[in-house]
Amino acid sequence: MKILNTLLFFTLSLPTFAQVGDTLGITVGTSPAFAPSNDVVIYQDINGGYLFGTNAQAQNTLTAIAQGYINLDPVKVTGALALISRKAKGPSATESKLTFSVHNMSPTGAITYTGPPDNPTFQNVPGPASTALAVAEIFFSEIDTSASTFTVVNFDNPPLCTGDLAIACNLANVKQLGDTVGFLGDASGNGLNLRYTFHRVTQPPSTFWFPTDFLFPGTNCNVAIFAITEDATSIRDLKESTFVQGIRALAYPNPAASECQIEFELNDLGDIYFELLSSDGRVVQQQFWGKRVPGTYTERISTDQLASGAYYYSISSSHGGRITRSLIVK
Repeated sequence: MKILNTLLFFTLSLPTFAQVGDTLGITVGTSPAFAPSNDVVIYQDINGGYLFGTNAQAQNTLTAIAQGYINLDPVKVTGALALISRKAKGPSATESKLTFSVHNMSPTGAITYTGPPDNPTFQNVPGPASTALAVAEIFFSEIDTSASTFTVVNFDNPPLCTGDLAIACNLANVKQLGDTVGFLGDASGNGLNLRYTFHRVTQPPSTFWFPTDFLFPGTNCNVAIFAITEDATSIRDLKESTFVQGIRALAYPNPAASECQIEFELNDLGDIYFELLSSDGRVVQQQFWGKRVPGTYTERISTDQLASGAYYYSISSSHGGRITRSLIVK
């Protein structure tokens, strides 16, 4: 099997942000940020195009990217948030699509190899399982590259993930039609040696997931694709619900009219931040809730100035946790 040669790359630094999080999704300040070193970057291949994206001349066989997450308890994944900071329409009049999918992590889902590319010795390592638990498509026109805006993806049949999970994005259709997209990543070194970011290589008839830092040495980093998880609907549900990266949360009443209470519980000490996102991913409220020790807390947010409709609320902590769930305003 012919394997991609290692590619060189450089980073285009975007503004840095004040809050230390980790790869799992701190999104605070004037724009979303999620990196321990505060550096949010877009990786660009020296031959053109984006490492986490498309249109790189040397990446013709790279057809998908994925971000894995440590998950200790069963949780339903209802959607995904993606930070896509670049897009450009190619010559085709046909509109391209990105396909997002949820996967269990498999202990043998990805591969690495030793030896020369023409005679490699393969080794299985953790990676996305081959079966997709849920799939959703978004059109190129739905990708929002504005600052402080996520691209939102919803899964019609939310899957229950009982262990570590991954969210993947298939880039094949965008590449085929000559369009360009570029996802944000965090700075090299922020991957915490988890090797939980992946590229898929397609060389018909075979496809393989590789850890990103295997194909691109030095990219111990992550791609900005985050999970939206199922809501708790009562205090009892909150106490029986699972922790997502050390946080569990409940919004009530939900639907909300003039105000809403957010009850949340923490497993770890951290600076706590709140964000409210519109259904199209724009950040419409941000609050700093201070440094909190492990325990249960209640905060009130005003919703009387919001238009009726669907929103997402996120609670994130400087220890690296993030939870995102749905809120209806009536």
